[in-house]
Amino acid sequence: MVKRKTQKRGKSLSKRHSAGASSAKKTSFYLPENKEKFKSKINLVVRNLLTFAVLFVFSIILYVVSKSASNEMMINLFWILSLLTGFLSVTFILVLLIFLIIKGLKR
Repeated sequence: MVKRKTQKRGKSLSKRHSAGASSAKKTSFYLPENKEKFKSKINLVVRNLLTFAVLFVFSIILYVVSKSASNEMMINLFWILSLLTGFLSVTFILVLLIFLIIKGLKR
């Protein structure tokens, strides 16, 4: 049987819990210091939102066209595709709204 070394609980304090941590600068997780990083994140969300919105409209159009063709597999495929892209579009709208609220609170 191998004997393992155990660490005492009182000895392993992180820097955050040390005595001088109260004077350290507090940083927020949601508000980056650099405005360019925040702007690039908003641009990324807008770009993804537009991509999935276009895919959603395209898949709805293909769903309607495939209904007239009476191909059950294509109908189901484009219905699921429109559901997925629509869900992702709504998700990116929510993320964009959250970023805009955070930007408004930062001012």
